[in-house]
Amino acid sequence: MFKCLECGEKFEEPKKKKICYEIEYGVATLFDNTNYVEILICPYCHENNYIRIKEEEENEERSNN
Repeated sequence: MFKCLECGEKFEEPKKKKICYEIEYGVATLFDNTNYVEILICPYCHENNYIRIKEEEENEERSNN
């Protein structure tokens, strides 16, 4: 289980997104080539700022609500 630190949503698995490094970091005009990589993102807000939470933490949060 994962929890997004941007939107606060919990999800089972992150979503994959293919990005270009040079475009992502704003330096595409400095290089003749492009490099792509798949990153894992929150399926709700599409940010890559999330943490893995343990089942015990999830159960504890449920019991506190």
